[in-house]
Amino acid sequence: EKAIARDAEYLRADKRALRRVMLGGSESLLSLSARDVRVVLNQPELVRRDLPTVIWQYRNEVCVLDVYFTVADGVKKVSEAPVAHYEVRARQKGVRDEDVQEECLESLVRANAEARFARLDGFYKSN
Repeated sequence: EKAIARDAEYLRADKRALRRVMLGGSESLLSLSARDVRVVLNQPELVRRDLPTVIWQYRNEVCVLDVYFTVADGVKKVSEAPVAHYEVRARQKGVRDEDVQEECLESLVRANAEARFARLDGFYKSN
């Protein structure tokens, strides 16, 4: 897709910076655009469009994260829309949503972080 190709334009340093912003706390989501969210968390598992509102859903074993965007006021594409609202829900019974708020975002960000590879020339044989 064209949007994914444009996401590839983000430099590795940009992606790391966006991950740090997201790991700064769930309120930091409100400072990001849809494109930023997609670059860090990849494609959402579920997309709901009730224009002008678009909701992206991310899930893992810990939580469900719904990210809301408003496509209005001159915003032509969802990727350009800022995060308007978000909700975090715990997946396990008996666990309060508030108790997984920070763990949720951290686990989603870390699960989608780029794989890190060791340089082969960094290894050597000692005598």
